[in-house]
Amino acid sequence: MFAGFHVKLNIVSIPFNAEHSKNMGAYYSSQQAADFLCRWAIRSPADCVFDPSFGGGVMLQVAARYLAADGSRQLFGAEVDAVSFAYHQPQLKQTLPDCQLIQDDFFNINPAELPAFDVLIGNPPYIRFQRFYKQSRDKALVRAREQGVRLNKFTNAWAAFLIHSCAFLKPGGRLAMIVPAEIGHAGYARPVLQYLKDTFRSLTLLSFSTPLFPEIHQDTVLLLADDKAQPHEAFYAQHFDGLASVGEPFESLHLERLPLDAFIRGEQSLRHFRLPAKSRELYEHLKLHEKVRSLGDLAIITTGYVTGANTFFHVSPEQAQRLKLADNYLRPALFRSKVLRGTCFTHADYQQACQQGHAGHLVYINDPPGKDVLPYIQHGETNNVHQGFKCRTRTPWYHVPNVTTPQLILSYMNSKRPQLVRNQAHVALPNSLYCANTKAPYTPEQLSALWQSSLTSLSLELEGHTLGGGMLKLELREAQQVLVAAPLIGVDALSVELDGLLREGCVDEARSRADALLLGQGLGLSADEITLLREAAALLQRSREFRTGGCSRLALQPGRLQPWLDN
Repeated sequence: MFAGFHVKLNIVSIPFNAEHSKNMGAYYSSQQAADFLCRWAIRSPADCVFDPSFGGGVMLQVAARYLAADGSRQLFGAEVDAVSFAYHQPQLKQTLPDCQLIQDDFFNINPAELPAFDVLIGNPPYIRFQRFYKQSRDKALVRAREQGVRLNKFTNAWAAFLIHSCAFLKPGGRLAMIVPAEIGHAGYARPVLQYLKDTFRSLTLLSFSTPLFPEIHQDTVLLLADDKAQPHEAFYAQHFDGLASVGEPFESLHLERLPLDAFIRGEQSLRHFRLPAKSRELYEHLKLHEKVRSLGDLAIITTGYVTGANTFFHVSPEQAQRLKLADNYLRPALFRSKVLRGTCFTHADYQQACQQGHAGHLVYINDPPGKDVLPYIQHGETNNVHQGFKCRTRTPWYHVPNVTTPQLILSYMNSKRPQLVRNQAHVALPNSLYCANTKAPYTPEQLSALWQSSLTSLSLELEGHTLGGGMLKLELREAQQVLVAAPLIGVDALSVELDGLLREGCVDEARSRADALLLGQGLGLSADEITLLREAAALLQRSREFRTGGCSRLALQPGRLQPWLDN
């Protein structure tokens, strides 16, 4: 690279507030991340650079280091939040006097209003679709359609932001952004990947064990898109311990070239490429094994019921007695997965979970209600329970639909590994858990044992996705794709044995017993191959757990995206 003049960064330390930042989508880039992106993207002192959500201005100030001595006139930035803009604009003007700063929602800006840029850098807002309100969302989806991309309404804000950003680049231009790791696995991100493939000659995704934003539940990667409007040639991905371990010059790295179409079709994710090649090859080989099935082949997986008001519909046994709710209005229910142990959830487990507040009763009222439950319904209406969204959109409001007692309970978010256990206690499940019912010829006892092998442990890590706090989460589609070694000889006895071992805390011994029977005898794998699967699963689990460490952050300005959220 070339030498630029030195800019003293004037970054203000602002107290971090996790809930506020979640609402605002405001997580500002570190100087280290900004320096890496600018160092890769800015290749000439004459480059014209745009940051469409400059926040505290870190990206702009770092970019100035790589431009000519009077290069601040080549810098442009936009910021949606008037409060943040008013706070940071005077400081930026002091160090970058000719920088062009715009206070507006990026989705209001047309590419024709600004010059075509050589470089676009940034850190899009992390607003999930639940908080991405209609007026802002509709405007964002229109911008994506202008680039030929149709995104659904469940798309998170960053996806449309990224697509709109590309429209501001001139042919041959480069984009360098921090984006959610969802770009490598989420279904809604596939049109984004296809658009990037159609738009840039090469794409690179860099992931890290050390999280770029350790204080939020958002796993992020660096996206480097090179040479706009040239035929696509290559897609690369690489995993590093942290930004400092990437090294320089970037061009000297030996990045792995990957099949982008497999990502677009949802057949692979970034986590596959954190594994050693031998482990990855063995896993891909086992996908084709005649005795390996996906969970969706062995069972029907559905979500649990939605009450719309858990404090009204979920009661403890003591509350039910005090409220004089008759037994015919009560269904045993498990509220949280943290009490699941072994391969079976028993009546004794249910009683203990009730004592701990993790289980109890679902108030289940059919229509028409009996006279004896009318006072409780009136109590709910007095407290406006019936005005909640889910309640007011169903008739009658007090009848919770889709209440079943499945054969198996599947937890879909866990710091270790999601669990699949028999529902011997016959409890109903809310939507914080998945319901599973087996397909013939498999029984619940068998499936709860088949779930315990190292193949399934590895598949959970690969098919699921990581939240920023180190949690592993399975969306419904991901759960259906988890691989299970499915031989049936000796599995019934294994289920009982594993239940005892797991309840005693002998997790490693239980895994060894399951691997010996299911993978060794059942699939014919060697001891070395079983070890490969076990170590690969442990590697990915450790990389998740590493993310639970935190560190201090700089530059979170309250109110950054308030205009979007007010819409």
